[in-house]
Amino acid sequence: DTLMSHPLFQGINFEGLPEQTPPKPTSLVDKSMIRKDSPAEDESLTLNESDFQKQEWTSTWSRFLEPGEKVEFCGLVIKKAGLFSNKRRLLILTSTPRLIYIDKEKMVMKGEIPWSDSLEPLQKNQKEFIVKTPNRTYYLEDIEGDSTVWVENILNAKQALSNS
Repeated sequence: DTLMSHPLFQGINFEGLPEQTPPKPTSLVDKSMIRKDSPAEDESLTLNESDFQKQEWTSTWSRFLEPGEKVEFCGLVIKKAGLFSNKRRLLILTSTPRLIYIDKEKMVMKGEIPWSDSLEPLQKNQKEFIVKTPNRTYYLEDIEGDSTVWVENILNAKQALSNS
């Protein structure tokens, strides 16, 4: 009773609560910028179009961007290196274009996939894709299981760059 009488809960009908429709969740993410993780993943991201929230989300990642650079696409991937090294990373495709990967827990940029005319994204299977560069091949797995989206976005960025 004391908890229910707290000013924070003023106006809430606790007796009718089970019959009420819950409110839609909100978040700091613009759906055109990032795909949502499944709710079972770390902090579940839901979608909201609020300008303030977009700005807050962008400022979180802006420290990893060059001046004037924008996020074109991003999402969580597993970066594979060797047999037993699977690192969970936030992969960001930028407008310049660049592919950078970030340790989301430590908020540290862990590396960049060097962009060149010969960069080649390939879909290995539904979940996994490869990014080939002249000196290295990067093996990545999309957390949501849709590697097609990554390959298409990287190809679109290559095409836009060649058209400019």
